[in-house]
Amino acid sequence: MYSKNIYFITILFTHIFLFLFVNFIFCFQPDNDRSQFYDFGKRFYSENIILPTNTLDSIDIVVLFRFSYSLLLFQKNSDNSFSSLPNFEFELKNSAGIIKKRIIWTDTILIFDYKESQEKMKYRFGYISSRIKNDDYNIFLNARNKDNSTIIKQKISSISKLDYKEGNYISQPLFLYQDNQRGSSALHPFILDGNISFSSKTSKMVLIATYRNNNNDYYYFVTNSIEKEKKDVWDEYINFSGQSQATYATINVSQEQKWKDINISIDPTNKITSSDSNLNFGILDIELFSEQLVPGQYSLILVNTTTKDTIRKSFQVEWEHMPLALKKPKYALSIMYYILTDSEYDAINIGSDNDIMRKIIAYWKKQDPTPFSPYNEAMVEYFTRADYAFFNFQTISEKDGAKTDRGKIYILYGPPDKIERKLVDSDAIEIWYYKKLIKEFYFQTKSTGVFKLIKINE
Repeated sequence: MYSKNIYFITILFTHIFLFLFVNFIFCFQPDNDRSQFYDFGKRFYSENIILPTNTLDSIDIVVLFRFSYSLLLFQKNSDNSFSSLPNFEFELKNSAGIIKKRIIWTDTILIFDYKESQEKMKYRFGYISSRIKNDDYNIFLNARNKDNSTIIKQKISSISKLDYKEGNYISQPLFLYQDNQRGSSALHPFILDGNISFSSKTSKMVLIATYRNNNNDYYYFVTNSIEKEKKDVWDEYINFSGQSQATYATINVSQEQKWKDINISIDPTNKITSSDSNLNFGILDIELFSEQLVPGQYSLILVNTTTKDTIRKSFQVEWEHMPLALKKPKYALSIMYYILTDSEYDAINIGSDNDIMRKIIAYWKKQDPTPFSPYNEAMVEYFTRADYAFFNFQTISEKDGAKTDRGKIYILYGPPDKIERKLVDSDAIEIWYYKKLIKEFYFQTKSTGVFKLIKINE
């Protein structure tokens, strides 16, 4: 009987020790962003540019693409850097399934922090180009790591034969933006499967047009097809129209060496002359009120001013990196409790999910640093912090890190300049330092693994 008691006590203390050990390990783990392990959506995007050539029986195909670092396999190098050597094989198959062109793209990607290899929102850009017979094609991608493991193996797009008979071909729009943060006037494609990103970037769309004689003037109309309830959410949606003339020019594609971004330039000196003397090629260059476009489905309608031929193109405005917290309005509102008064909270928390979302957007409009656009950087920053907190301040006892004491401080003040961790009398202490705010936040946890804010120094 005595030995059984000893055995029971030993097992009990072993379990207690393991529980405490796991909690302390959980408390003092490295500052890795655990939200990177969540699947935020697509990690590979592509779109095509189809350019006519001087001979009507051939076309120039350009495939633009970008892919997340998290798709790749990285290996550690002797200098403690990490490298990946992806190999992308593109196959262009005709309607009979016969491979008519195979193009290989390779690159060496070097990083110095392994955490970068897990970043789902960090992308590498690339493109391929080829001249090929004017025909219908399906484009397949077989992408592999250096060890031959599969990255992607799928059909990525289709291309239809260009029909020049009527002379009124217009391509899908190519959406471009300027990176104002770098102070550059270069144009970059969004590469979002033919769509445009919801943002406050200065944008435009270009389209390749064929026309006969001098019938190169077009009216254009951009209209939204957003469901009524979505319109009520934003309370901001516009239709706009104008007139554009196809000008003699072509599109050049290049890639920056430093940033690896794709550059698009419209070259008026490189005129494509058709073997058909009555057929002309040009570029329609349309400025977008992209800062006024809210997420949803849109139509571009083009009407030739002379022939009255009408062509319709569809595209979407996608909120590519929408904070996860915003996808559930009632949850988003619960995270705003940190900054709302009780009466404000109660006023927003009435009605359907769409009603709540509309009022959340209206509330943040007052804090918007760019009030003339629906994209609200302050709102995005707040809920991006909430996403980070949700994943990174979870404990065994607290499943929602955004609703912990550490999560609250992170959401309100952002990442601290410095974090200090130590053990005091078997309790874990974590101190967050904010230099500009001249604030120090002290968190303490006991065996439960729950961090509690115990002191603020100002």
